[in-house]
Amino acid sequence: GLNRKRSKYAARLCLWLLSASPSPPPSCLRVLPSPHPPRLASGAAPFCFVPAARGQGRAPVAAASRPEGLRPVPPSEEPVLVLGRQAGREAAGGQAHSCAARAWPGPRKCPARRGPGVERLEGLPGHWRPKGSSPPATLNAARIPACGKPQQLNRVVGGEDSTDNEWPWVVSIQKNGTHQCAGSLLTSRWVITAAHCFKDNLNKPSLFSVLLGAWQLGNPGSRSQKVGVAWVQPHPMYSWKEGARADIALVRLEHSIQFSERVLPICLPDASIHLPPNTHCWISGWGSIQDGVPLPHPQTLQKLKVPIIDSEVCSRLYWRGAGHEAITEDMLCAGYLEGERDACLGDSGGPLMCQVDGAWLLAGIISWGEGCAERNRPGVYISLSAHRSWVEKIVQGVQLRGRAQGSGALGHRARALGGSS
Repeated sequence: GLNRKRSKYAARLCLWLLSASPSPPPSCLRVLPSPHPPRLASGAAPFCFVPAARGQGRAPVAAASRPEGLRPVPPSEEPVLVLGRQAGREAAGGQAHSCAARAWPGPRKCPARRGPGVERLEGLPGHWRPKGSSPPATLNAARIPACGKPQQLNRVVGGEDSTDNEWPWVVSIQKNGTHQCAGSLLTSRWVITAAHCFKDNLNKPSLFSVLLGAWQLGNPGSRSQKVGVAWVQPHPMYSWKEGARADIALVRLEHSIQFSERVLPICLPDASIHLPPNTHCWISGWGSIQDGVPLPHPQTLQKLKVPIIDSEVCSRLYWRGAGHEAITEDMLCAGYLEGERDACLGDSGGPLMCQVDGAWLLAGIISWGEGCAERNRPGVYISLSAHRSWVEKIVQGVQLRGRAQGSGALGHRARALGGSS
């Protein structure tokens, strides 16, 4: 979808963009080739930027996977790669300017007679592509599946092992190849987990990798995917102390993963979601089955059904031991006051998942607790509702679900996972 037009200013390339929903058909951009391409990034072609509205800052616009075509780029993505194809030749990397940018003599659209026109991209509401062009491989392969809806619907009643593909958003965050924490997939490039998983290693992302689509860590299988970590973004309010508020971090993957029945995103709860006490949710992870006892080979992903505990009750329980307010406003508690069943070491960062209207929501992130499955010491989770706006500012394209009250009747049971982390 490129049309070449020359003027006294420079060679101009009219570029139709894929745009995220909700949106009108995309506008034309002109690309001004630059004699000094921007820096390279981890094996990628030159990055290009577009001036933001009213000339304030720079904002990404579009990217292309050579030679398949364009794909939408969220504002959270760093630079923008502009690699168009015209008559077998690629456009040079450079600065991309909107038609209304001051560098050009006023707003102008690509001439309709020369423009390719656009059509909706099937299967991706709100996305567009040039008429007659092939869908970008990055979109054609992913199809951006609905969040929170695994294709495997079986449940093991009374068991502790999950079934294969049951929780396709649960990932293993590994340090030097060894499982460190769990996490949850939000989009094709972002994972969410607990910030404390990266204590003392925040500036060493190369030590970490993320394993997706693995039911058993000891036998991940050929359909699993392992991706390096580009960087980690902890919440700015996190203080790196055990039991601290805002124990949440976003993990940027080195490249996009491929969605499949084994690898799917989970939903975030929207503002309408409320989970009252005794709502039954689920936790999942590869952590220890009890203090000092690691999950045995083949390290099958564990699951446990847990009820939400009233926040005032939980606050009183932990106040007695700590002598100060231990449960902050961004925390929620879940589990059993009698102990015996809980999350444990290695489960940190994993999801507290609640099913609402047929979709699984990430209600919380496993953060901390005293011991493993101790009496009157339920697991403590960081509430996603409390930090949803922060996540949305960084991660473009995360899917929200809501409109219904949480329900305790979620339909399946399990035994112990092992204690709190």
